[in-house]
Amino acid sequence: MALFAISDCVRILKDCKLPKSNITKGEKTALRDLKADPSILVLPADKGRATVVLNKETYVEKASELLSDSNTYKTLKRDPTPTYRNQLVQVLQSLRDSGAIDVPTYRRLYPTSSDVPKFYGLPKIHKAACPLRPIVSSCGSLTYNSAKFVADLLAPLVGKSDRHLKNSANLVDKLSGVIVGEDECLVSYDVTALFTSVPVVESVNIIHDLLTSDTTLFARTKLTPQQITDLLTVCLKTTYFVHDGQFYSQCEGAAMGSPVSPIIANLFMEHLETLALSSFHSPPTFYGRYVDDTMVILKRSVVEDFTNHLNSVHPAIKFTVEFEQANKIAMLDTLISRNADGSLAFILKPGLSCTVNTQSKKMRKGGPQEYRGKRGANWRKKQETEEKSRGRKIGKRKKGVSYAWINIDKNLTSDKCGQLNEQEDASF
Repeated sequence: MALFAISDCVRILKDCKLPKSNITKGEKTALRDLKADPSILVLPADKGRATVVLNKETYVEKASELLSDSNTYKTLKRDPTPTYRNQLVQVLQSLRDSGAIDVPTYRRLYPTSSDVPKFYGLPKIHKAACPLRPIVSSCGSLTYNSAKFVADLLAPLVGKSDRHLKNSANLVDKLSGVIVGEDECLVSYDVTALFTSVPVVESVNIIHDLLTSDTTLFARTKLTPQQITDLLTVCLKTTYFVHDGQFYSQCEGAAMGSPVSPIIANLFMEHLETLALSSFHSPPTFYGRYVDDTMVILKRSVVEDFTNHLNSVHPAIKFTVEFEQANKIAMLDTLISRNADGSLAFILKPGLSCTVNTQSKKMRKGGPQEYRGKRGANWRKKQETEEKSRGRKIGKRKKGVSYAWINIDKNLTSDKCGQLNEQEDASF
């Protein structure tokens, strides 16, 4: 019966016809040429689901500039995998022997792979000079399974603050009904290199305190707060990678690419912003943060003082500030506009609607909830028209997902990427 089912599936697959391509022959040729060109790299952008074509020499220069920061990275003479492996095994054996984890969990966390994490960078085309965001791909590494295990234990601690933002839809929900006063303004803050700036020892201590006060901890694990933080410390202190044949270790911070790093960054930022807001003389009327991006509504007269205050809370965490322009400001792919009466209006950035549609109950299946049937078809047609005017071709829609191909200039440089991005976002 099983053999018949397999052969039947093979026959069906052979008889199937490939769906009609949603790109032209010329676009296929362009993509093949780009792939075959050794002088360029085709990379996803850090944000915005865009595709970036970057000169390889420019990429190498930017990556080398990142790794030359001696405060963050240190070169190693040899592969530290055996040393780090022994450190992790000792902690895991201690947890197994104490009964904190069972044998199946021990075997799952035991490092059987010796893959060395790889370093790469994603272009921040929304920033001047198009810097790279450093990523350490830890999939298959020594600590990957342990980091994922710890992340699952710490996940319930994240988002308990009212200031936490889950996504764009959550930002819109929280700002809906907010009235901005005439003496107030919209401001966004961005933490400079948050992940590599997070202080590891302080973060571990903060997490230990949170675990100690967590009344639900022992309902989901036998591990004590100390045992969890011991395993977490090993995961954070053994961050290393290879790039261009050279081994590096990360001196401080949490590597973006580890399952536990976003949680560490979030918990530390929740602690820092609590200190900052409780010690400022005129707190904002609204404060919402998504990892390292923060949206604030506060009085114009205290913006400079508040910015200086934020930057004084911790020496390793520095904020950059962006002010509203023409009563508009962008946050999490959403354009926030202030009306004459102080109410707020929201416009989703074209080309990124599906990101929010899949996460919001009010905005799904290709459009806002009230856009169903004929109105929905008209809304989607309008979206496709806007996309085509921006040089994108929309493919067939399936289950609320749109596929976009971006016309790429083969001679595009990193500077030109930034210029095109600025032009595209000029009205955003």
